[in-house]
Amino acid sequence: MTMYSRQIDAQTRTAQFSYDPRGILWIISLPAAQESPADATENVAVMQRLLANRPNSAVILDMRALEAIDREARHIYTSGDTKFPTRALAIVVESATSRITGNLYMTISRGSGRPTRMFQTPADAEIWAVNQLN
Repeated sequence: MTMYSRQIDAQTRTAQFSYDPRGILWIISLPAAQESPADATENVAVMQRLLANRPNSAVILDMRALEAIDREARHIYTSGDTKFPTRALAIVVESATSRITGNLYMTISRGSGRPTRMFQTPADAEIWAVNQLN
């Protein structure tokens, strides 16, 4: 399977967001992204807007380019107040920073009942996400 060609639906200072017709929200960290609490707040708002009325979506979060994330920003993403009505979450990691953050998401997702897995390539994450939607 080849990666789906995506148009950008939204972009913030630290990420691009694309919702494809199969029901997958792609969130791609921009090169050398250093996320602050303000960035996390903006990214959460974009995610919630793009996922509104789409509870059966999967999310692929590609954090390979993430350089740093502030502790408070991590808290914003993982707090109980941040709701993401999705069927599955695939996390693509490469660097130590993205692996640490990915592990944090994995820990938080355990209680959500939502399948969550980490991958080293977007192609593998995409195959898994598509299977979760079928």
